[in-house]
Amino acid sequence: LLRVYDLTSRHCVQTVVGHRGEIWSHQMNKVGTILVTGSVDSELRVYKIHSGKSNNLTSPQNPSNRNDGDRSEAGEQTQILEYIGSVRRSVSSRVVSMSFLAPPIAADENPEISDHSKAFAPENGLLAVCGADKTVEVFL
Repeated sequence: LLRVYDLTSRHCVQTVVGHRGEIWSHQMNKVGTILVTGSVDSELRVYKIHSGKSNNLTSPQNPSNRNDGDRSEAGEQTQILEYIGSVRRSVSSRVVSMSFLAPPIAADENPEISDHSKAFAPENGLLAVCGADKTVEVFL
């Protein structure tokens, strides 16, 4: 389970169910808009992080996002984490650690870097994942 707490009210505002095993690692991108969780189930789950309490994103099409009943003034359920998708890892060991790697300097900022190098790093950079078997996987 992944739980989101409102520190002001000290209540759980969202419970996310998805992994088939314990979550052992998590990583947020540098701008705080993406959260990735890693588990013993060889899966990385990716969530979009919404700030504030006025999001009404829970839907029957996405049952992995479940709220614990916190509601806005309009009576809508709130959601901070929105499930985007998952990636199956090639190894079956549990995730020990994760880290977003910064994208390289753009070619227009450094004339020694070629234009095609920009294609190897998305906006968030690369995600490096280390498993208990000491295998490191890098995801775009």
